[in-house]
Amino acid sequence: MNLREVGRHLGVSHTAIQKAIKSGRLSRAVTRDAKGKVSIDPVMAAAEWQNTGRLPTTGSALKAHTAAGLVGEMAQRLSELIGAQLQVLGRQVTASLPYLVAGAVEAIRGKGREPSRSELEAVLLQRPGAEAERYLWIYALLLAAIDDGLSAADRIEMARGEGRRAVLGEADGVADGDEG
Repeated sequence: MNLREVGRHLGVSHTAIQKAIKSGRLSRAVTRDAKGKVSIDPVMAAAEWQNTGRLPTTGSALKAHTAAGLVGEMAQRLSELIGAQLQVLGRQVTASLPYLVAGAVEAIRGKGREPSRSELEAVLLQRPGAEAERYLWIYALLLAAIDDGLSAADRIEMARGEGRRAVLGEADGVADGDEG
């Protein structure tokens, strides 16, 4: 929205919006394009306006402001919830990583050689020619972390299987009887 539209939305003049931008009272809601034209997110502007202590007191501006504040507050709470859940998933995936690497080491040793750091990096991090499959093991480990039905032993074996698959490739892993 432009200055006038946001002003109407908040129940204030466009000059009040200009002053708020200049003083920094509205900052997160404001973006500028390459030519310097101002664009303002009305929901974020309402939340910033509310946080500075000046609230509209009448009519539709008050309703819009209250609704925007509730939207912003709920979005913040959901963001915190998702962040906490992602931390838990991150810890579970991180705990699986040694088993993923162990599976890759097992597969390389199964080919009759000792793995080197560069070979492990190539299959787990930089597998050339397999861009579409490059990090499928990440998704597999995330899905395992989400699946409450998997035991710790199942998660470990799955991580090892993903490490083997990273070395052998999907078709080779299945052909060798390795399904996870």
